[in-house]
Amino acid sequence: MRSERRGELHRHVTLVSGAHEAPPLGAAAMVRPAGAGVSLLRLSVPARLVIVAAAAALLWLSVLWALT
Repeated sequence: MRSERRGELHRHVTLVSGAHEAPPLGAAAMVRPAGAGVSLLRLSVPARLVIVAAAAALLWLSVLWALT
């Protein structure tokens, strides 16, 4: 699918806040949260399969626990 439509380019825009909503510009504003750069889509296929297998095992264990 093309990102162009009738000669117009697809543009991404950045949302900005007003002056009353802007965060402080100190050194603390530069610190990113620990999970901010982690994307599950960037993991390798075997790593994704391990995550799915662990989730499935946890689900089955909870089902078996509920049935006992």
